[in-house]
Amino acid sequence: MSLLGALFGSNKKKAQKAHLAEMDRRIEEMRRENERIDKEVNAEIAELRAADEEYKNGGDIDKVISVYEKYVLDLNRPKWNTFNYCLKLADYYSKANKDDAAWGYLNKMILFVAQHPNNCWDVHRIRYAQFKILKKEKRHKDAFCMLVTSCVVRAEGLPQPYFSKNPFIKDVKSTGKAMGLTDADIAAFADQLEAKIMSRSLRERGVSKFCSDYFADHGI
Repeated sequence: MSLLGALFGSNKKKAQKAHLAEMDRRIEEMRRENERIDKEVNAEIAELRAADEEYKNGGDIDKVISVYEKYVLDLNRPKWNTFNYCLKLADYYSKANKDDAAWGYLNKMILFVAQHPNNCWDVHRIRYAQFKILKKEKRHKDAFCMLVTSCVVRAEGLPQPYFSKNPFIKDVKSTGKAMGLTDADIAAFADQLEAKIMSRSLRERGVSKFCSDYFADHGI
């Protein structure tokens, strides 16, 4: 081998060795960062769960809200899937009679999940939480429409449409009765809604008109 060839081979080995060393360094750096994040996430979850337990045992609701706001109020901050905890924050707001805060936060969640694909299940759960707030506020027509929206959105995200008729009737019953609907009216509406959902002929954007037409037909 010529001197030039030997020099070239030596430099190539050095470059390969340096490259491998750099890869090892980056892998170790990533491992340490993942460990740091895992430790941070576990600490956050532990604090949230401790706040839940304290509240269940008679603790101050403003205190648990403060802990939740610390970790999940900023939807872009967490390094882990906080969706269930976000819904719980909205529920705590409502329990504390801070319905405006709950509503605003749920709307922020809608905008946030809209950035991600396959979000129908999340939107369904948010809309259901909004239904509960509207029901609590006795905004009967709005609550009725929001519950329908929740059901429609859920079905949109499934390979095969699905509608839980009995749970829907149970949820909507007091709202429907407050608007003057009878049990027979509610059951008939549930059948109508089931047909629409199962045929995929009703989408979220059409719920408002669908409900408005129903209200008009029943003098509501």
